[in-house]
Amino acid sequence: MDELYFVTAYNELLELTVLDEGLLNKTLFGLIVQGLVHQMKYNANINDFEKLEQADTASFFQSSFVASRQGLLMHNMRS
Repeated sequence: MDELYFVTAYNELLELTVLDEGLLNKTLFGLIVQGLVHQMKYNANINDFEKLEQADTASFFQSSFVASRQGLLMHNMRS
């Protein structure tokens, strides 16, 4: 979860973690469904990231991720 304090691209997460793609995808999907992580996609029209309302596993490679407020609170309580 430390890697998700800031908006982090999928490829960077893949490099920073010891997870293979399949396990990373499964983990991210689970965290998104639980509301602990937000999936973000860059929108060139507004020159900013937009949060996806639902997990879109097909676009994980083009996405970035960031911990939600709830995710940060849970992580910090465990630390």
